[in-house]
Amino acid sequence: MTVKNIWLSFFVLLSLTLNSQVTELWNVSPSGGLNQHGLIYKVNGDGSGFEELVSMDSLNADNLCSELTLSQGYVYGFAYQDSTVFLYRINTSSHQYERLADLPFKNFQSRQFSHLTYVGDKFYFFSRYGANTGNGGIFTYDPMLQTIQYLVSPSTQTGFFNFTGRMVHFDGGLYGIGNGGQFNMGTIFKYDINANLLTAVYHFGGTGKAAYPITDLIAIDNYNLLGFSSDTSSPLNLNSNFIYLFNIAASTVYEWRSLSNLDGTHIARQIALGTDGFVYASARFGGYYGCTPIQDYGCGTLIRYRPNDDFFEKLYDFQNVLVGPDPYNNYNFFNPGVTLGYDGNIYSTAGAIDYSYAYQFNIGTKTMIKILDHVDSTMLADNGYFNFVNVTNGYLDINAESISNIDIKVYPNPATQLVNIELRTEENLGVATFEIFDLVGRRQYKSSYDEKLFQVNVEGLTAGLYCWKYSTAKGTKTGKLLIATHD
Repeated sequence: MTVKNIWLSFFVLLSLTLNSQVTELWNVSPSGGLNQHGLIYKVNGDGSGFEELVSMDSLNADNLCSELTLSQGYVYGFAYQDSTVFLYRINTSSHQYERLADLPFKNFQSRQFSHLTYVGDKFYFFSRYGANTGNGGIFTYDPMLQTIQYLVSPSTQTGFFNFTGRMVHFDGGLYGIGNGGQFNMGTIFKYDINANLLTAVYHFGGTGKAAYPITDLIAIDNYNLLGFSSDTSSPLNLNSNFIYLFNIAASTVYEWRSLSNLDGTHIARQIALGTDGFVYASARFGGYYGCTPIQDYGCGTLIRYRPNDDFFEKLYDFQNVLVGPDPYNNYNFFNPGVTLGYDGNIYSTAGAIDYSYAYQFNIGTKTMIKILDHVDSTMLADNGYFNFVNVTNGYLDINAESISNIDIKVYPNPATQLVNIELRTEENLGVATFEIFDLVGRRQYKSSYDEKLFQVNVEGLTAGLYCWKYSTAKGTKTGKLLIATHD
């Protein structure tokens, strides 16, 4: 049976139940704040509120240099002061902020960083490129020691630098994408945490058409990562994009669907897996053709794709009606990617150089609404290159994985009725809490146990993809659980 058929057999749609709690979105603007040194702000998903949170002047910083990451009640980000790049965090409840640690001097010139990924008791992230290292590198931040350590740098085989901003954790490894590699196009790399080893597990540009990965990888089940790739060695090529699956066990890419310039091209940065089983993405071109000035491939579009039956749909063409009267600012210029809100809707920014806005796309009604206009001529326009992060309290943050060294096995996966939770070491034995969440972080199941092996009945849950969380006094571990159609 092929990988595609296995995936088709197990993945079914998740039911969409909107949450009444307002989604709170945080973002950064490189040109906001008191002295235009950068600003962190929040906006409500329903458009009911906007608040300036922290100006970089308060941190004595020259500017911001990364997107935000949510983890365990804090929002993390990077900024720089003179020649020093540093990590900071903000408490999502009190809005208090603190400067945590400086990057090692050898990489101070790099000001483009990935999201943080929490594994065990440390955070991992990568730098897109660096000064003395040339190719950038992978780093770790130790919250206990409050220090940042340089780990390893990419080679020409694993990618000269990393093109986008998120690593995915699977079984002791962090997976991400880079450019360069065997055919000087693109790679999927794996960083082995225990061995401190960075290897290329797949090279783009061989016999297939997918050649240059241009979006984050997202896990769509326990076997496959999905992403978008250009079909040439140029990341800005507008002829077509490919949707591909990377099977982790086989270290093989399966080219799923080609997108023409009519479908939507130059899809970059962050994509999102919705609660309805669709993968959502924002394309810079491929949309409305009546915009002014006329773009060769249209003015941008919002698309979605359902891998289980290869269904593709264009949802919204960016055009004058939503954006405003200026004829030179009415296409999806920034294309920062999309964010899945805790209410199950899609959020992002769009616009052009001197006009931009934030929007919500309601998945249930397929309607687009503007939730925030540009606050002034400098702030939100520059902000368009960054993604929102959800900080609504009381939910599991499924994008910022909280993973400890607890050795636990959750099986069968996929499951239809009973799920076994097996603790495979004695050292973590004790009262434990096992929870199941849907893809927007809403808890669907919770119970406590003190046995080494126990079972959970999932017959009452709608078939689809979920997240589980196992918690003890010594730490927590999370993972994904696929519930197949019940017999």
